[in-house]
Amino acid sequence: MIWASVLRLINGWFSERRRSIDEIFQSTAKILSRMTKNVSMVLANRDAGACFRYMKFLPLDEHHAILCIVTDDGNVANCVVEIPLGMRPEELDYMAGRVSRLLEGRELANITEDLLQAVHTNIADDKLLFTSLVQSIRQMRQKYQQQKVFLGGTKQLLNQPEFRDVERVKNLLGILEEERVVRDLLKAGEDSGLKITIGSENKFTGIQDCSMVQATYRLNGQIVGTMAVLGPTRMEYGKVITVMDYLHKYLKTMFEQKPDNK
Repeated sequence: MIWASVLRLINGWFSERRRSIDEIFQSTAKILSRMTKNVSMVLANRDAGACFRYMKFLPLDEHHAILCIVTDDGNVANCVVEIPLGMRPEELDYMAGRVSRLLEGRELANITEDLLQAVHTNIADDKLLFTSLVQSIRQMRQKYQQQKVFLGGTKQLLNQPEFRDVERVKNLLGILEEERVVRDLLKAGEDSGLKITIGSENKFTGIQDCSMVQATYRLNGQIVGTMAVLGPTRMEYGKVITVMDYLHKYLKTMFEQKPDNK
């Protein structure tokens, strides 16, 4: 059973304000570290529920404008486009409104090439504008498809008696600073659900004196992310698992309740 003080901290941290996908996962890493007194790692699939919100043209001069695409979590993709000869600002606004109404609320992953072709008819068949729009959407979609690593509590290592050795801490921090290595470390257990590795059971050089509790979570059958806690072999395993389980349930509720999530 998770204790009341932890519940209040987690609920308060996430409810401070509306957060972007990145802020949610970064907060998750910080809370996990603070609650367990160990290093936390979160490998996030950032396309979890991200939806198209609207597009807008911001005029630069008579011939150019910035095309902006905004998602429901506040992320923005933009590029400079040429304004078709003779097109007025109000016509650009009208065009942006039509495209926004067509794509609003759709998950980025579900904006297919066929749907983009349908958009073509809504931007006056202008090939340059259409190409710019497609490139911006692809750029945004690619950004969200990238897995990102979030760390919390690396300074917690210094408070552990097992890590008073400077060289040992330097080696471990060096591993944690390599995002590719951390990503590989977490992806290695993606299909295992809850996984606990102790000491020499860890296959990665540099953490074989540590224990790691790792869990991969799914939403609607898709992997949302992997959480892990790294620390000394004497860590409080039950406490770590309890906090991770509650965070998973909290994140699941947050993503399921996202506005316009279709």
